[in-house]
Amino acid sequence: RWFTTGFLHILSYLLVFLTAPVSLMFVMRKIPEYERAVVLGSTLDMASVRGPGMIFVLPFLEKIRRVDTRTKVFEVPPQQILSTDSVTLTVDAVIYYRVHDPVRAATRVQDYNQSV
Repeated sequence: RWFTTGFLHILSYLLVFLTAPVSLMFVMRKIPEYERAVVLGSTLDMASVRGPGMIFVLPFLEKIRRVDTRTKVFEVPPQQILSTDSVTLTVDAVIYYRVHDPVRAATRVQDYNQSV
């Protein structure tokens, strides 16, 4: 398995090198400062984090998933509760969350924003 993966990587690098002016438009990606690119190889075990800045992604062998690492806000709608002394209270909340491990956010769940 490692032999075929290595062979495919060498062929991809060779193809990119031979078609350099045209292929650079397809293999170079710009990742903003607040995002990280999780590069998925042939398996999820080979996932790695790249970015921010310009990154190199091999066509057909590597896929990228962009993960936003900024702090996000989720508002819980107001709810009315009845306390033990029969007083009606209105309670609302605001949840702040941030991704600390982009590889786990990209590989463990399909959409980490929905899972919060």
